[in-house]
Formats: sequence, structure tokens, C-alpha cells
Amino acid sequence: MLQKKSKITTLDVLVLLTLLGGLTYVIYQVKVKLNYNWQWGIIPQYLFRYDAESGKWVSNYLIHGLLTTLRLSFWSTLLAAILGTLMGLLRVSKSLFHRMIARAYVELMRNLPPLVIIFISIFLLATR
Repeated sequence: MLQKKSKITTLDVLVLLTLLGGLTYVIYQVKVKLNYNWQWGIIPQYLFRYDAESGKWVSNYLIHGLLTTLRLSFWSTLLAAILGTLMGLLRVSKSLFHRMIARAYVELMRNLPPLVIIFISIFLLATR
């Protein structure tokens, strides 16, 4: 089977030049107009630090934040899978009560903004 050779059209060149011009403009704005001295060299001190008491290198703020994020992601995924499976099973149940409970939960979660759900969860956990 023969393939047609793709031809670069004038529109392709115009789109590419527009994107290149936009990228150049953004880089110019960041370099010249932002007027900020980026100091990327200080980032490693927030990853690991030397603990004089134990004589070892230990993790610092960014590593602790990364591990906390990974932990929260794991437990959230596990909880969501369990709740989703449970609600799915309840939705196909023969009992009208179970189907209505599952439907109410699903509709509530669909219609509440995620930030509201996060706030409710935080306040429920903080009261203990």
C-alpha cells in the first residue's frame, strides 16, 4: 500500500511560527519582566539535611511532603475503591432500601463540589 507524502502547507508554517512566537514571548516575560532571581541551588537542602545528633542524612520538608502525598493517595484510592464497590453492589441489590441508600450517596457525591467534601472530611476527622 502506498502512503501519501504529507505536504507542509502555509497554514502549518503559520501555526508553527505563532506557537514559536508565543513561546518566545512567555520566555521573555519570565526572564526580563518577572525580575526574579531564581536560586535553584538551595532546593537540595529542602530534600535532605545532615542531622548532627544522629550523624546521618535525614529527609527534610520536600521528602516528607512527597511521602505524605503518596500515603494519602494510596489510602484515598483504597477507600474510594471499597466505597465504590460497596455502592455498586448496593445499587444492584434486590432491596429497595439498599438501592435508595446507594443512590442517595452517589447523587450526593456527584452534586457536592470536591472542596466541600474535603472540608467536611477534615472537620469530621478533626473532631476526634
